[in-house]
Amino acid sequence: MVQRLRADASPEKHLFISLITRDISIVAAFLDLIDNSINAAVRPAASRLQTAQDYLTVQQDTSMHPAVDISLKIGPNRVEIKDTAPGISAKTATEHVFKFGRAATEDPHVDDRLSVYGIGLKRAIFKIGNKIAISSDHIEGGFDLKLDVADWATKTQQPWTFDLTPRPPAKIDKCGTMITIEELYDDVSHRLSDGVFESQLREAISNTYAFYMTRFVNISLSGTQ
Repeated sequence: MVQRLRADASPEKHLFISLITRDISIVAAFLDLIDNSINAAVRPAASRLQTAQDYLTVQQDTSMHPAVDISLKIGPNRVEIKDTAPGISAKTATEHVFKFGRAATEDPHVDDRLSVYGIGLKRAIFKIGNKIAISSDHIEGGFDLKLDVADWATKTQQPWTFDLTPRPPAKIDKCGTMITIEELYDDVSHRLSDGVFESQLREAISNTYAFYMTRFVNISLSGTQ
């Protein structure tokens, strides 16, 4: 009988983080953060956005006006994005939001309208800085996450997890999500302070989300819509 051995093929977190962030620009990382807010903002209208024709119909519906505000603030030491969307429930967070991608046979999640592989939010926060804080209020109960990326990357236990703290159910007018990132990486901090980044980001936001800004969201960057 042939003896079979098992070679250790478990992933290293540092390598994994490098692989998913190395080919994304800093501007694109910020768009990934905004994607998360827009997904939440559009969720109540999901039944109206099933086909290409649905999108054209919504675009022509002059009775629709943005109901969600997205505010993005950037600085050399801290990044903050805050929205007034319906938020992310604790259930969705534990079961879906923080998974790195999805199986080839798995259908795209209804909340990932702007994400193809299901890694946008995670690669964005890993790209920008080391200290991550996420607070989300939802009518079914939200969550808090505090993550030290460098510390998390040293932990080898399987499966990979993030520790979440439940938040109580919120009233509908108090829902929303806030993400803050601190201890920005040096290349990110320098890029944010180079004098041209904000204008480039503003142009990218305008071009990328023109459809959503006319019907679903108001987006402001550094206090200017």
